[in-house]
Amino acid sequence: MNINEERKPTFQDLWVVSQAAAYLTNQACTISARNINDGIVRLQFNREVAYYARSIVREVEDGRKTVDQGLKEIKHEQESLLNQSLEVGRKGIGVIAGALQFATGAGICYASVGTLCLLAGIPIMAHGANNRKKMVGICLRGIPIQLDRSELDIAAQHSPSGMAKVEVI
Repeated sequence: MNINEERKPTFQDLWVVSQAAAYLTNQACTISARNINDGIVRLQFNREVAYYARSIVREVEDGRKTVDQGLKEIKHEQESLLNQSLEVGRKGIGVIAGALQFATGAGICYASVGTLCLLAGIPIMAHGANNRKKMVGICLRGIPIQLDRSELDIAAQHSPSGMAKVEVI
């Protein structure tokens, strides 16, 4: 039973849905190129998104979905892919920021020939290593780790001139 028996989609309607599906597939290819290093997994991901997009077009062609329903479903999937990509990017930036904090602390120790190492260098190195450890844990396990207020206060106390910044997840 078709949900849209009174009005079959026109050629232009089908073209619009097909074009939206092609944009979704292109977006998936771009996102996978940025975030998936394994070529086989990247190809599988792109194929799955392309099959999904094509299934929506077929459902609209067959009248099982209206043009608006098909377009909304494709838009929802595009937003979902974009949000997932941004989340991966934020996590990667957190790992890099932790490594840079560690390097900053080591640089303070080296540049001051050890005189500022205990006051500034080691606390910044510890803070950077801790941030990196937490972000790697989040990336690997997908488990958000909440920082409590005491951790933020300790980090602020050991951060001379605001050199180390804490990101609250």
